[in-house]
Amino acid sequence: MPTPRQSTPIRYVSSWGLPLLLAIPAVLLIVDVATTAWSKSFYHSLMHTSGEFGVRMLVVSLLATPILRAWPKSPIGRWLRRYRRTFGLAAFFYGVLHFSFYIMNETPGDVLADIPSYFYATGWLGILLMLPLAITSTKGWQRRLRKRWGKLHKAAYFAAAAVAIHWMLKKGSPVSTPILVHFVPLLLFQANRWRLARQRRAT
Repeated sequence: MPTPRQSTPIRYVSSWGLPLLLAIPAVLLIVDVATTAWSKSFYHSLMHTSGEFGVRMLVVSLLATPILRAWPKSPIGRWLRRYRRTFGLAAFFYGVLHFSFYIMNETPGDVLADIPSYFYATGWLGILLMLPLAITSTKGWQRRLRKRWGKLHKAAYFAAAAVAIHWMLKKGSPVSTPILVHFVPLLLFQANRWRLARQRRAT
């Protein structure tokens, strides 16, 4: 079994290496925008890539707690818990990138006209719910808010629900393969978490 001293270099590398790794697709997207002629197909490619990365980061950030509820000593669960802030911030910034590409492609009038649409409204809702979570993600805010911090950050689940609906409306069906691949694992882990909580209350 590795000692804390032996595992420290791994944690150190992860603390700066993981953000750099997660930022690589974003950097490549920005380079593409700077070097590629704008077209409808290019725009859709940007939206697809930034949206999927945002969803993946958000789902991963929410997996730590349900995994640890089921398997308290899980190394994967502990690792996810240690870096869920990193994944959560990555989800927010990919969401901002996704939204930025949309703004670049539309006129202000088109943006305003899109707001009443459920498809666009759920996308807006997802990014707006993540905004206060990103702002208050630091340890300083956690100390200031205390118990309220945990309650506030439960909004990440509502953000995930809004993003899932947004994607369903885009795909036209809640059973499309990409939606199932991204959200079904999270739903299963959460369902198991609720089952365990009910069992504990019953005992």
